[in-house]
Amino acid sequence: MIIQALVSFLISLVVTPFAMFLGRKFAIVDRPDGLLKTHQKVTPYLGGLAIYAGILPFMNAKLIALTSIMFVLGLLDDIKPIKWYIRLGVEFITGWFLSSILTHDLLTNIFYTFIFVLTVNATNMIDGMDGICAVVALIGMIFSVNLPFQWAVVGSVSGYLVYNFPPAKIFMGDAGSYLLGSIISYAILSNLEIPFSLNVFFPFWILFLDIFSSIVRRVIARKSPFEGDRDHIYDKIWRRIKGSKILKDRMTVLVTAVIAIIFAVLKYIESSILISLIGSIVVVLSLKMFWYDKGGKKNE
Repeated sequence: MIIQALVSFLISLVVTPFAMFLGRKFAIVDRPDGLLKTHQKVTPYLGGLAIYAGILPFMNAKLIALTSIMFVLGLLDDIKPIKWYIRLGVEFITGWFLSSILTHDLLTNIFYTFIFVLTVNATNMIDGMDGICAVVALIGMIFSVNLPFQWAVVGSVSGYLVYNFPPAKIFMGDAGSYLLGSIISYAILSNLEIPFSLNVFFPFWILFLDIFSSIVRRVIARKSPFEGDRDHIYDKIWRRIKGSKILKDRMTVLVTAVIAIIFAVLKYIESSILISLIGSIVVVLSLKMFWYDKGGKKNE
């Protein structure tokens, strides 16, 4: 376990500066637009390449195929945006591929495929601020079980986070968020039994809470559920913290991590479903996640 995490950490730590160099050299970068992309300077993508490199030695052939498809899909989208329906189509096909590995029941396959697509997009959606997606994935994998490469993911994401912690020097891009989304999906589905328990979702509960709230918020505001905004859970936390930008960025990562850990720990507690429901309501109401903050809706 320790060896796996250490090796992956060192690989990711070494590859990330190389990924930064490639991102700048080939102009695979994220440019601020003052709307959805509020960072202050041009920042290279390809952090996902470092995460992928750190995990790769510890995966079997089927998982390499699964994660590679999603990694390449995200990388192509980073280089030149792909139509949403093409991305969604590839996600459904890949989700069906994964579900077919885990089950041969048709209805279960359909359900697993839906969970896969939902998880990938939830992971991609939460990757909107320095360090957030990496920390959420890191915490979730620590609390997951029965994964032969679990600690490789922990180590690899940690190596990348050294450079992505605010102020970020590199972003994981869609390549990284799609990659992590597919791994998180596997972590959930490989531990999911029918009839299933919500406990397997708790390590990553914050992902589903954020995407569900985003859809509800946009519907209430009569917007398309697929239209982006700056009112995700991390945006709302950020606005409620006082201080300099760097302090607010770092405190947002810390508060998000605390929320993620609290939900993850629920998997070990009796009446966890009831507690998670109460906790979710508290988070939604205290952060007003079903409604736009002043300044949030206009920054779309």
